[in-house]
Amino acid sequence: MTINEANEQSEPVLDGSLDATLDAKRQGILDQVAADSTGLALDDVIAGLTQRLAEAEVPTSDARIRELAAMIVS
Repeated sequence: MTINEANEQSEPVLDGSLDATLDAKRQGILDQVAADSTGLALDDVIAGLTQRLAEAEVPTSDARIRELAAMIVS
C-alpha cells in the first residue's frame, strides 16, 4: 500500500485486488457504496457510485449506474 503526502491511500490494500475482473470490481464497489449509503437519496447514491466506478476505471453506462443505485436505495 502506498500513502501519499496528503495521507491518502493510493493503491488497493489487498494483494490480488488488481487481478479482479471488471464485474468483480463493479460488484465490490457496489457492495461498498451500498454499505456507505444507508439513508441517502437516489441522486446522492448515483453520484457516489459514479465517482467510485470512475476512480477504479470500471466502465459502466449512466443507465446501468442509475439501475444499480436504485437497487441500493430500495
